[in-house]
Amino acid sequence: MEDTSQNQKDKECGDSCTINAGVGVALQICKLAGINSEDIKDDLFNEKITVQQAFDNIKERLGEDKFHVGLVEEVEQIMESHLEENHECVSVFVKTQMEKQIDEWIKDREDAVETAPPGKFVEGTTQLIENLKASKNAIDKLPTCEAE
Repeated sequence: MEDTSQNQKDKECGDSCTINAGVGVALQICKLAGINSEDIKDDLFNEKITVQQAFDNIKERLGEDKFHVGLVEEVEQIMESHLEENHECVSVFVKTQMEKQIDEWIKDREDAVETAPPGKFVEGTTQLIENLKASKNAIDKLPTCEAE
C-alpha cells in the first residue's frame, strides 16, 4: 500500500514544506483568534496566492487584533531571516524558535497573573495562556522537512 500520509509528502517537498510550515503556524494563530482562514489556506495550496499574500491576508483578516497580528509577524520574520542560512531544515529551526518564543510568552503571562488582583485581566490572560499552549501544541504537530 502506498504511503499517502502527510509525512511521506513532506519527505519530498523540500523548501515548499518549510514555507508552508510558517504559513501553517500563521493559519493556526488565525484559528486561535477565532478568525476563519480556510479560504486562504485553500488559495495557497491551489497556488492562487503566494506565501507572502497568505501572510498579508491573514494579518489583514486579524485586523486590529494586535496580539495575534504580532504573532503572525514574528513567524513571518523568523521565516524570512533564517530561510537562507538554514536551507535544508528550516522547518525544524522554525518550530524550535517558535516553541521557545511561546514558552517565554506563557511564562511572562503566568507571572503577570500571579501578581494581578482577580478580575477581567486575570480571566483574559488565563485564556490567552491556554491559547498560547494550544498554539505550541499545534506547532509541535507540524510536519518537518527531514525524513524520519
